[in-house]
Amino acid sequence: MKRRNYWVLFAILLLALISLSPGADRSYVANDDTGYLENPPLPDREVEDTPGHLTVAVQMEPGAFKLLQQRNELFTQSHQVSVELVNEYGKDAYALFKQKLALHDAPDILLLDNEWIREFAVKGYLLPIDYYFTGAAAGNSLSSLQAYSEWNGYVWAVPKDMDPYVFVYNPDTLLKLGMKKVPASREEWDKLMKSVQELRTQTKEQLSLLAVSFDDPKAFVTLFHRLGGTLTLKDSSGSLSEQDKNAVLLLEMLRPALRNFDGDSEMENVWSQLEQGQAAMALMPYSEFRQHTGGTGLQAETPDNTGAADRMTLFGRSFAVASDTEEAEAAGQWITAMTEAAEQKDAYEQEGLLPALKSLYDASVDNEIAYWLPDGGSKQSYWLPPVSDRTPGLIRQLSVQASEFLSGTASAQQLQSELAGDLQP
Repeated sequence: MKRRNYWVLFAILLLALISLSPGADRSYVANDDTGYLENPPLPDREVEDTPGHLTVAVQMEPGAFKLLQQRNELFTQSHQVSVELVNEYGKDAYALFKQKLALHDAPDILLLDNEWIREFAVKGYLLPIDYYFTGAAAGNSLSSLQAYSEWNGYVWAVPKDMDPYVFVYNPDTLLKLGMKKVPASREEWDKLMKSVQELRTQTKEQLSLLAVSFDDPKAFVTLFHRLGGTLTLKDSSGSLSEQDKNAVLLLEMLRPALRNFDGDSEMENVWSQLEQGQAAMALMPYSEFRQHTGGTGLQAETPDNTGAADRMTLFGRSFAVASDTEEAEAAGQWITAMTEAAEQKDAYEQEGLLPALKSLYDASVDNEIAYWLPDGGSKQSYWLPPVSDRTPGLIRQLSVQASEFLSGTASAQQLQSELAGDLQP
C-alpha cells in the first residue's frame, strides 16, 4: 500500500516539474482557437525590425528633384526605411541605367522614360509590379501610358506622369498668315508654308514657320507623326510605308522655314521670337509651355482644341523596380506613395507635368486638366511610337538621322532609306 502511495506521489511530483520547467528558454500558453500550445509574446522586450534601405535613381531638373526630396522626407518619417535619392540629370540616363542593370549594380527603383521599359523587361532587368499595382490602382492609371509597361502578361512599371510635346503658337501671327489654328492636313501645311515665304519676301524678315530642336528625337517623332508618318513598314519586303514616305517629302518642303534651337540654352530666345511674331510656332514639352506662359497671349495645341487626340504623341515616365532588389515590398510602398493622387496633382501645379491618373482629370473642378483626357483615356486617345524592346534604339538612331536631315546635310531619299532600315524586324 505504501509502495503504491509512493508511486502516486512520485507521479504528482513529476507532473509538477514538467509543468514548471518546459525548457530552458520556452514557455507555452493554450490557444483557444486551435487547442495547440504556442509561444506567448516575451514580456518587457521590444521587438525591433531591421530598418530597410532603398536607393532611387531619377533624371529630373533641379527644381523637380527638390520637390521629390521633400516628398521622400515625409515618406521616411512614417516608414521604417531609409531612402537615398540619386539624380542623374544631364547625363545619358538610358545608357547609365542599362549598364548598371546589366552589371547587377542598379538602384532598387528607377525612374524610366516609358520607351525604355519594354527593353529592360525583356532583358530580365525589372521586377513585375503586379503584386502591389493591381485592382483599383491599375484601373485608375491611363491606359495609354500603361501600354508601355505591359508585356508577357505582366505589368513592369507604374506610370508617374506624362509630358507630350505640343505646338505653341501666337494666334496673332498665325492669323496674319491666314491660319486660325495649327495645320492638320497636308493642304494646310502647304498653305502656311506659302504664306511664310510671301511674308518673308514682302518684309525681308526671316520669319520661321516652326522653331524646333533638331537634336531632340522626341520632337522629331512628334513632328513626323503630325505630318502623317507612322514609323511603319509597307510590307515584309522592308519598304517604307506610303504615309512615312509622304511625311518625309512634306518635311523636306517645310525644312527651309524651320529654325533650330539648342534645348534649354536657347529657350528664352524662342519665347521672344514667338511673342514678337518672328516664329509662327514652336515645338516643345507641355511642361515648358505651362511653366513659362502667363499674360503672353501664347497658346498650346491640346486635344481639346486639336479636334483629334490621336494627333498627339504621348511621352511620359514610370517607376520600375530592379529585379535584383532585396527590398521589393518597401520599393512598392515608396512607389505607391510617390504616385498617389495628391503627389501627381502637386507635380502638375508646380512642374507642369500631366498626371497619369484618370481620377485627377475626372475630378478637375475648373476643367483645367480635363481636356487632356478624351474618351476616358483609352489606348486610342493618343499615338504611341512603336512599342517594343527595340524602341530605345530606334529613337536614338533617329536623333542622328533627324538632325542630319533637318539641318540639310541629308536628302529625303537618304532619310527614307535610313528609316526603312531602322524599322526592319
